[in-house]
Amino acid sequence: MKFFLFILITMLFSVKDLKAQPCNCTKALDDVRAYTQKNYAGFADKIKMLGKAAFEKHDQQARANARKIKDALHCANLLDNWLLFFKDNHLYMHYEPDIAWFKNAVVENISVSSIDTAALLKKKYSKPEGIYSKPDGSLAVAVVAQKNATMDYAGYILHSKLPAWKTGDLHFELKKQFNGLYKVIWYNNDHVPYTDQLDFEMGNAIVWNGWKKETDADDKSYAVHQQQAVIFSEEKEWPVFSKEINDSLLYFRIKSFNVKNLPAITAMLEDYKEKLSTTAHLIIDIRGNGGGGDICYRGFKKYLYTQPVISTGADFLATADNIKAYRTSIEEAGLPEADAKEYLADMDKAEAFAGSYYNMFPDEVDSSGTRLAKPQKIMILMDEKCASAAEQFLLEARQSKKAILVGQPSRGVLDYANVCEYKMEHYGMSLLYPTSRSRRIDNGQGIENKGIQPHYSIDFADANWLNKAIEKF
Repeated sequence: MKFFLFILITMLFSVKDLKAQPCNCTKALDDVRAYTQKNYAGFADKIKMLGKAAFEKHDQQARANARKIKDALHCANLLDNWLLFFKDNHLYMHYEPDIAWFKNAVVENISVSSIDTAALLKKKYSKPEGIYSKPDGSLAVAVVAQKNATMDYAGYILHSKLPAWKTGDLHFELKKQFNGLYKVIWYNNDHVPYTDQLDFEMGNAIVWNGWKKETDADDKSYAVHQQQAVIFSEEKEWPVFSKEINDSLLYFRIKSFNVKNLPAITAMLEDYKEKLSTTAHLIIDIRGNGGGGDICYRGFKKYLYTQPVISTGADFLATADNIKAYRTSIEEAGLPEADAKEYLADMDKAEAFAGSYYNMFPDEVDSSGTRLAKPQKIMILMDEKCASAAEQFLLEARQSKKAILVGQPSRGVLDYANVCEYKMEHYGMSLLYPTSRSRRIDNGQGIENKGIQPHYSIDFADANWLNKAIEKF
C-alpha cells in the first residue's frame, strides 16, 4: 500500500558567500510569479475560486510595493505577502536573514515623541498595538500601526537599559497574514533580523514571547487564559514522550511527525507493545503537530483498525521543475531505502505526463488489518495547529470505530501538499510550494482553510483539560 508523503524541507544550499548588494525585488517577484503559475498544484483552483481580477489587483499592488524595496529581507517578506493571496499554508518563502545578504535591511527609526502612549494603554490584549515591557524592566516597546509596503505594525523602543538599544530604534515589524497569523521580523541585540510567525488568534502573541503588556483595559487575563495549560513537565523538553496515567490508560505525546522523530515513535511503540495489548484506553496527543512524514504514524494504524480505511488519492503536477525538485527532496529527506526507491520510481513514471497531472496517489481501500481487542478506545487530541501529515492521520483515524477526536478543528492545509523547494540562490531564499492536488476537492470534501472537526471540543487553556478529555471515553 502506498502512503502520502509530506516532505520536510531542510535548507541545504549555502548562501554564506553571497555578498550583500541591492535587491531587484521586481525581478524576484516576476520569478516567483512565473514559477508558481507553472508549478504550484493549486494555482488554477485558487485563481478560479478567488477571481482573476482580484489576483491581478493583488499582483499589481505587490509590484508597486516591490519598486520601493531595496533590500533582500523586505523583498522576501513582500514575496511571502504576495503568496498569501492563495491562502495556502504550504506555500511560502524560506530565507535565512542572518546571512550578509539580509543584514543590510533598510531600517527606519523614529522619534518616540510622536507616539500617543496614552492611546496605546487603552489597547486590549487581543490586539498587537500597545505598550510592552520586559519583566526585568530592561526594555519597553511601543507597538503602533504603521502600514506600508512591508509591514502593518512596528515595535519601537520607548526606553532601554541595554547598550544595544536606544530610544526610537525599530525592534520588530509585523505583517498580517490570515487565520490570525502575523509574519514578524525581529531584530536581535546586534540588530540582525530573524523571522517568525505569531498567532494572535488565541491571544496576544507578543506576550507569549516574553513581554508584559501594559494596559488599562479590562481584559488583562485574556492572554493568560488563552494559552494551553501544561500538564506534564516533559512537554517543554521532548517532542515525543509517554505516560501511564493509570492501569487502563496510556498517554502518548507526539508534537511532530518530522521524520527525525520516527526512531523515538518506533521505540515508544515497541516499549509499550505488551502494555498496549492489555490497556483499555490510549490517548494520542498530536496538538501542535504541523506534519512531516506519514511514515511516522504507520505504527498506530493496526491499533486503530476496525474496518476498511478509505484514502482519497492525489494527483502530482508533473512539470519538469516539480519532478526535479521532488527527486532532490526524496534524496535529502532521510527516508528508509524502500520508501525512497518507491517515490523515485514514481518520478520516472511522471515524466510521461509532462505538464499535466499524474495519478501518483491512487484512491485506496485498506482492508488488510485485523481488529485488535485492545486498546478498546483511542482518543486523539488535536488543535488548530495540526496540519499536513497530522491531518492525513486524522482523516484515516476518524474512520475507526475506536477513535474519538477531541480538541479544536485542525488547520486545514492538506488539499495541496507534497511540498517541494525552488532554490532562488541568487537571492539567498527559497520558494516552498505544493506539487500535489487531492481529489477530495472534486468530491466536495476539501478541508482547505476549514480543517477537520473533532467529535468533542475542549479548551486546552483549562488547567483540568486532561481530566475533562478523559471523561469523553
